[in-house]
Amino acid sequence: MLFESVFAALSLLAPALVGLATAAKQAVAEKNEKAMEAHKKMMEAHKKIGTPGAKHEFFKNFVGDWKVTTKTWMDPNEEPMVSEGTSSGQILYGGRYLELTYRGQMMGEVFEGKQIVAYDNREQKYVGLWIDSASTAFQLTEGELDKAGKTLIEHAAWLDPMGKKMKVRDQIRVISPTEFTFEMYVAKKGSKEFKTLENHYYKA
Repeated sequence: MLFESVFAALSLLAPALVGLATAAKQAVAEKNEKAMEAHKKMMEAHKKIGTPGAKHEFFKNFVGDWKVTTKTWMDPNEEPMVSEGTSSGQILYGGRYLELTYRGQMMGEVFEGKQIVAYDNREQKYVGLWIDSASTAFQLTEGELDKAGKTLIEHAAWLDPMGKKMKVRDQIRVISPTEFTFEMYVAKKGSKEFKTLENHYYKA
């Protein structure tokens, strides 16, 4: 009798247990489906922000080999120092970044530098990184194009060689398919902004 009673009870519970198991499987399936949907949306967003667009077309103006005439001012009231150099530009990773390299003279010594420019789709602004053979720091900038789409205006706050903060403004202006300029202006505390650097690039 006891065996029969237990068997009868289990028989009555079986449908409920099957129902619980089915519900559990359904819950797991729904959870996995939601996770897959969230992953899909994440991947779509990642692809969108990682795809070059119209703003990246600006980089094409600087591809190739260039001759450079450089003017530098230590004091706005003095004549600039003039030197000659070379530069090359290339686009990296399918149009995502611009790399500009420079080789010339500074204070009578060989001077080399590299600039990487990006347009950050997330932040919706241009960002730049400069490194060179006369420093040990990353110099970072951010900016935007003018309405004409020919001049990239960047801003930054850097430390000068004495460790004092200075505001920096530079602009890269496209003149023609074979010519562009780079100008840098600085302003230290208590002083007016003045031009400290001008590079004139010509197709080599």
